[in-house]
Amino acid sequence: MNAKKSTLVSWVTLILFLISMGSSRAQAGAPSVRINAGATSSFTDSNGNTWLPDQYFTGGATSCEF
Repeated sequence: MNAKKSTLVSWVTLILFLISMGSSRAQAGAPSVRINAGATSSFTDSNGNTWLPDQYFTGGATSCEF
């Protein structure tokens, strides 16, 4: 195999590898859990993400004071 073909094969292999890494990474991640601290109902932001309200909260306070 000459140098041009070898370089082309290397680039194609690298590109296919990077494409496969991108698709597997998107599938492998755990879903996000968003919590709207202190809220009593769920909220959907402008990006379509749903934020859950606090659940099973007992004691303490919902605000942070310094």
